[in-house]
Amino acid sequence: WDVAATSLGPMLVAATDKGVTVAASGADAVAGADVVITMLPNGTLVKQCYADVMDSAPRGALFIDSSTIDVDSAKQAHAMALAKGLASLDAPVSGGDLGAKEARLVIMVGGEAGRRGRELVGVATGQDHRGAIAGQVGGTGKSDAAATAGDQGHFSVERSGVMAVS
Repeated sequence: WDVAATSLGPMLVAATDKGVTVAASGADAVAGADVVITMLPNGTLVKQCYADVMDSAPRGALFIDSSTIDVDSAKQAHAMALAKGLASLDAPVSGGDLGAKEARLVIMVGGEAGRRGRELVGVATGQDHRGAIAGQVGGTGKSDAAATAGDQGHFSVERSGVMAVS
């Protein structure tokens, strides 16, 4: 995936047409935000993004990374957030293009982000948002381990929320 701003032209126009405010930079986007959600192709980019924007986020903001990345990167990103006085959850999304098209995505949440983080997990697990299933799978990095296992075909999640391990 090309995540350079220059490759986003048509998407930015479409987002703006739908009323989305496009920020000039990542730092501008997180300034004043209570919740920041990232979804990037790899752990190196997640950590770089966090380093670039965390100083602009208000103390106590909740960073949720929805990338499927390696466990060490997830733990390092979490430590970066804590060092800045920010809350952090890793919540990778599994299901791929087909899961998105069929509204059968799975969100696995890991980390200890306090009451607000648990409330967000509760909202995600208590409601059917176009077929997404969410659940907390343990501490920091555990969700990335689960997502990797799922991507490798070691388990599947049915609409009932039951995880089948193979």
